[in-house]
Amino acid sequence: MLAGSPLIRTALMILAILHAVYQLGHWLPKVWSRTDHDRGDLLVYFDTAQRAFHHTPIYQQWPHLGPDVTPAAYLYPPQFAALLYPLGSLNFHDFCIVWYSIVVLGFWGFAWSLDRLSAGRSSLLGTLCWGLVLAMTPTVYTSLTIGQADSLMWALFGLSLATRFRGTFLSLTAQVKPYGFLVAALAGVREGRLVLGPMIATTLIGCALGAAVFGLGSFVDWIKWSVPLNSQGRFNPGNVSITFAVLRALHGLEIWSYPGGPLAPGPRLFLGASGLIALAVSIYSTRKMEPRVAYVIVLMTAFLFSPTCWSTYLPTLWLLAALWLGSRHAESKTGEED
Repeated sequence: MLAGSPLIRTALMILAILHAVYQLGHWLPKVWSRTDHDRGDLLVYFDTAQRAFHHTPIYQQWPHLGPDVTPAAYLYPPQFAALLYPLGSLNFHDFCIVWYSIVVLGFWGFAWSLDRLSAGRSSLLGTLCWGLVLAMTPTVYTSLTIGQADSLMWALFGLSLATRFRGTFLSLTAQVKPYGFLVAALAGVREGRLVLGPMIATTLIGCALGAAVFGLGSFVDWIKWSVPLNSQGRFNPGNVSITFAVLRALHGLEIWSYPGGPLAPGPRLFLGASGLIALAVSIYSTRKMEPRVAYVIVLMTAFLFSPTCWSTYLPTLWLLAALWLGSRHAESKTGEED
């Protein structure tokens, strides 16, 4: 990670340390002390924790909403809500303290993974430098400030590549963002039972936890009410989906007219079919690549060619840079040994 002249390395080290001091010594206490409720996703998680703790339904029916509306609603699988259940006894201020701590832990877990992948091992300084890289990446601090769970997704997927617990972490990734199930299945096929066994076990445990807390009907509600909302995309500027960009362009050029409400079957079919085609091409074209590189490309394809791809998913791309640096590092070590 630290390359170039000694002066550059020293400057990076200083900046990386200053960023960690800023985040943990200033930014984190500042967001802890906020009293307003204008926190985006964090408020959704708090509401879900409250609903779960008081045994009220966590999913809401949105039959009349279309891609022109971004509802402040819980759209994740039931097992993720089950993890929020213990936090339902907290007031909003205490919930914020716990949740922001978890989000920051995800941030540094991802930085640690990037360091391990790029250097072949992990170190405090390397992790701090990758933390600086993440801090300078657009949308990262926006995601952290509004309390999105995306940093957990970055960390879990990064840990699946950087540790030997591939199946477990891939399953956990998929149970935060179901896009990950495709990558988990691909890893199971390519790497066999060493990945498939832990992946299946972790998935069954997660589903059993969700069913124990909310009942099997919660999975039906999730599929019936939440999945369709994401499958029709969003006009929200934060949605950087490539497939939905086509509809956005057609609408802007007045070639296609959107009357409001749920997306019509034709455009919805286009979004679904084009996404499946892109995934098929991605899986086929990466079949001979190093598995971890293939997994990142397939996951990013699943993101970018899904109807809804929030810009906060894009920091996952740093895994490709880390893997490339890791391969260069391994080649240089081999050359030195020769």
